[in-house]
Amino acid sequence: MNSPAQPQESKPQADTSTTLGAARKLPKSFRRWLRRLVIIIAVTIVAAYIAICAVMFVNQRRLIYYPRAAYNRTP
Repeated sequence: MNSPAQPQESKPQADTSTTLGAARKLPKSFRRWLRRLVIIIAVTIVAAYIAICAVMFVNQRRLIYYPRAAYNRTP
């Protein structure tokens, strides 16, 4: 690997085709912010999945306890 004493600008372009190559070129603060953004997106996806499962579970319970309500629904 190259030593950190080298200036970043004179370095030849790193391969940005891979995610690691693009992340290595970025400054440290932006890399930290990017990691935080990825964590926020992952937590949002998991929370949405849990919410969808909860809604489906509640709808399933409602259909079990009140089976006649499904037929009386108007489109």
